[in-house]
Amino acid sequence: MALGVASAMAAALGASASAAEQADPAALAADEDHSGAVHYHRPHDPAGRPMAPDSGGHSDLRGGANAGKSSTSAAVVYGGGPILANIAVRVVPAGPNWSQPKFVADKFTGLDAFFEGYAASRYAATADEYTGSNGTVGSALAYQGRAAPVATSVDGRQMTQVLAAACNEAASGHFQMRTDGTQLVIVYSDMGRPATSNFCGYHTAASCLGQTVEIAFLWNLDGDGGCSPQDSSTGHSAGLAALSNVTAHELAETRTDPEINAWIDAAGNEIGDKCAWTFAHGSVPFKNGTKWKLQGEWSNEAAAAGTGHANGSGQRGCIDGSN
Repeated sequence: MALGVASAMAAALGASASAAEQADPAALAADEDHSGAVHYHRPHDPAGRPMAPDSGGHSDLRGGANAGKSSTSAAVVYGGGPILANIAVRVVPAGPNWSQPKFVADKFTGLDAFFEGYAASRYAATADEYTGSNGTVGSALAYQGRAAPVATSVDGRQMTQVLAAACNEAASGHFQMRTDGTQLVIVYSDMGRPATSNFCGYHTAASCLGQTVEIAFLWNLDGDGGCSPQDSSTGHSAGLAALSNVTAHELAETRTDPEINAWIDAAGNEIGDKCAWTFAHGSVPFKNGTKWKLQGEWSNEAAAAGTGHANGSGQRGCIDGSN
């Protein structure tokens, strides 16, 4: 899910100040009221169906509220924008719980293994059929590790906080930030999803120090049934299983639709939305031997051939690399 760069970059940051201090106030105001083409990864109800839009009545393009439901056309359609032929990922843990040994042992260790195994896996390759104005999506991923924890929790409903955490890390010099638009910074908050928040995570983009940076946000999903893949076979904690599944969703959509003008269907669903909360297998293997319960990603090729597993509307086109 994404906040598109097509309308305007979310923030323009100066080299000597924080994101919150230097962000474009008009752009950030739009972000905060969700009028900037924000796409969310919606939770599911007890029956496994994507939940309805929040009370703001956001459109499908912004909210992905019809994730997994039928649209005018089953296919995602190319809109002319760029894709990501490869991607580099930097993780930013935010909040005091990221300094607690039990929290760290579960989630730090698990997320490290997830990213290290994702690159060039058969699961990652499910998105490789898509082509954009700047080439073809590739499954290469460079994992750049994690930043030192941000001291305060980040509230994903406040775009200024997410941008500050991501862009301050991009400007920190603590890792080799890419400057070609393929840099993704993921902010993992230790804050649980509030009752008023109808999203598990999202992806967006901003200009940090004059460079385009892809950004994603995820809540702490411990005990969150609405964002849980109901994993019973991999041995991961429920919270880690939820984080890995939502992360996989956001990675696929960032790679194929980073600016909300590449691959998206007539109802505003990206490839993750169309297969959200549908699972063909209890676990998907990665190249490093780890296993994860992950949703399928939409494949136009599989849909045309009538293969893949069905999404929430019975459209067969979801693949997880094990189909």
